[in-house]
Amino acid sequence: MTITKALGLVLSLAVGALSVPYGPEQPAPLVARQAGAPHWYKYWANDQAVVEADDLDGGLFTVEWNEPNGGNFVIGKGYQTGFDTKFNYSGTFRPGSNSNTYLALYGWTYGPTSEYYVMESFGVHHPADNPNSTCYGHFTSDGGTYEIWDKYNGRIHQLWSVRTTRRVGGTITTGNHFRAFEAVGLELGRHGEMIIGIEGQWGSGAATITAGVPPATRVVESATPTTRTQVSTRRDTCTASIDIS
Repeated sequence: MTITKALGLVLSLAVGALSVPYGPEQPAPLVARQAGAPHWYKYWANDQAVVEADDLDGGLFTVEWNEPNGGNFVIGKGYQTGFDTKFNYSGTFRPGSNSNTYLALYGWTYGPTSEYYVMESFGVHHPADNPNSTCYGHFTSDGGTYEIWDKYNGRIHQLWSVRTTRRVGGTITTGNHFRAFEAVGLELGRHGEMIIGIEGQWGSGAATITAGVPPATRVVESATPTTRTQVSTRRDTCTASIDIS
């Protein structure tokens, strides 16, 4: 089923309803549980977005975009409620040479409300390239090193776990990232959606991703660029080691 922007408006309203905070509650303890298939589909796009997506069988989805400045979309597959699991994914991610696009495990928690990303790869914009970003340290998970960052995007508290080598495909042990956030004082509330997805803000590109299926061949990784055009004016302690045990 091909989803175009016209239908996307209807879907985005539905998804937006799901994303409304449910009010303050005590979050349940994070525990690992048996995972079902990560086939729940999310499509959200603003009025400026130029994007087409296919919601295909199982965990498979495709996205093509040609975003003007001001466009924004989030598309992916996963679970309506996040939890501690080994989230496998595979596929291709091809942002254009001037595309501000992310490939990430993406989700929300409520009470407090936070938007989190486990950043696996991205186009031209590092999410920490912001004068209001803070780095809290690093930890290892799933064969790589991740840095923990946060910043406020308007009223939204954004949490970032950024892999220091970009990859497309592998396993994300979600609970390790949740524990890393909380170990540095970034509180998580009750879990909402959790997907492997594409977020695009400008530029063009294409992606084909399968949630729940690990790569069939070895994934080649490349170093994540560390050059920033906007240096953080807050603390930058990425050299600190975070204990997630």
